[in-house]
Amino acid sequence: SAGKPMHEVTAALVDFVGPRANVEVFRSDNAPELIAAAKSLGWIRESSTPRVSETTAIAERAVRTVVEGARTLLSQARLPSAMWPHAVSTSASR
Repeated sequence: SAGKPMHEVTAALVDFVGPRANVEVFRSDNAPELIAAAKSLGWIRESSTPRVSETTAIAERAVRTVVEGARTLLSQARLPSAMWPHAVSTSASR
């Protein structure tokens, strides 16, 4: 299956890290759209090893922390799941 267009991936990465972030190293799988986006942003890219959790453990933990934080925010505030993007953004910025 085809991946997302590179401009969408680039925009999502910039949105995730913030427009002024200084990304020293970007680790990803070998998805062509991620490789192209990292190159267009001038990021040094390292590839993770498929099916070797040690190479993705830091990223997986960071994602889990943001997801758990977003769920907690929605639950505690009794907000609908439609607020998920805002909860994730708030959780990621903490």
